[in-house]
Formats: sequence, structure tokens, C-alpha cells
Amino acid sequence: DQEKRLRREVANSNERRRMQSINAGFQSLRNLIPHGDGEKLSKAAILQQTVGYIAALESEKTRLLTVNQQLHQMLQEKNAPKDQSPPPKRKKRDTESSDEGIGMTSDLALDEQNIVDVRREMVSLRKALDRERSQRMALEKQKCQLEEQVYPAKIRQAASEIQAERYQDEQWTLHQEE
Repeated sequence: DQEKRLRREVANSNERRRMQSINAGFQSLRNLIPHGDGEKLSKAAILQQTVGYIAALESEKTRLLTVNQQLHQMLQEKNAPKDQSPPPKRKKRDTESSDEGIGMTSDLALDEQNIVDVRREMVSLRKALDRERSQRMALEKQKCQLEEQVYPAKIRQAASEIQAERYQDEQWTLHQEE
């Protein structure tokens, strides 16, 4: 009888620790997602908002990549001669050996300043993209940890397979973007 009671206490203690771990994970997620301070959120609401936040981050990432690509195209068009578009290596040689001192210095200075501005913006966008990517990865990791604790093994297996497919799709998309 005492052995039974001891087993029950150990099981209760283990369950208490497990629930504390789950609750701590949900609290971490809650702190990462944008929400009103003091707003009470259920665990389901936290998971739903996390999924929404991840989707928003992915959408913003796509938007930033598009803007980055457009800026890159604008930069290439700005550097290209009016009559034709030579290959990139040729462009570099053309700009290096261009006619200097023919009264175009003010135009060149403006073009160079525009290029510097576009490059700064590209760097800024890249940093924002990297920040959002790392936030998304952290949120996905926490979400996975919580799902492992909450969902039964069969559901976890199915979710794992879906997640692997998404990861492969994402890697393929990233590879295509490069």
C-alpha cells in the first residue's frame, strides 16, 4: 500500500513537472507574439496567434525579397548603358574605364550616391529579413517543442512528416531565390 502511494506521488510529481514545462513553453511563445499587455490568452489562442505570426513573418520575408529583387533590378538598369545591356563583367570594365573628365562628374556623383543609397537600403532589408527569419525559426522551434509535449505520438508523427515536407519546400524556395 505504501509502495502504491509512493508510485502515485512520483507520478504526480512527474506530471506536475511536465505541465510546468508545457506552461513555460507557452509563456515563452506568448512573450514572442505581438499581443496586448495583460491580455489573457488560452493555450489554443497562443498556438493560433503563433501560427498567424509565423505566416505574417513569412509574408513579410517574401515582400522584402521582392523589394530587394526590384531594387537590384533598378540598380542593374541604372548601371546599364542606354543602348544595350552588357554582361556584368563587361559592365564593371565599362564603368572603370569610362570617359572621365568630360563634364559628367555631377551626373556620376548623383549616380554614385543613388547606388550607395540603394546598397544601404539593400543591406537594411537583408538585416530585417535575417532578423525575421531567426524570429520565425525560434517560434517554429518553440511551437514544435510544445506540440511534442501536447500532442499524442500518432499526431506528432503526422505533424513531423508535414513539417519535413514544409522544410524541404522552404529549402527549395530559398535555393530558387539564390
